[in-house]
Amino acid sequence: MGEISGVGRPAQLGKRMWSSGSMRAQIETLILATSGVQLANGFFNTLISLRVVIEDFEATMAGLVLSSYFAGFTLAAVRCERIIERVGHIRAYAAFAPSVSESPKKTTE
Repeated sequence: MGEISGVGRPAQLGKRMWSSGSMRAQIETLILATSGVQLANGFFNTLISLRVVIEDFEATMAGLVLSSYFAGFTLAAVRCERIIERVGHIRAYAAFAPSVSESPKKTTE
């Protein structure tokens, strides 16, 4: 029997391995979870903009704060490629999703 790369379980040669649930349900779940993360990210962007106005930042400082946010967002997207390759997309997604949902709590405290 062969072995699935990176998993360590024996694969049944010639037989298709079925997971629980249909492929459509799995894709729908992934799209729903990603949409939730992106929605939260959009709300977080609005929160940052409102906090900048409430705290009465100067225009230059407000520009630096918002630019830094998007620079960090871009840098993380570039750097996460190695993490995804190392641990797999499912574990990486499971690790990064809570960090995105926790970040608004840290800035409002």
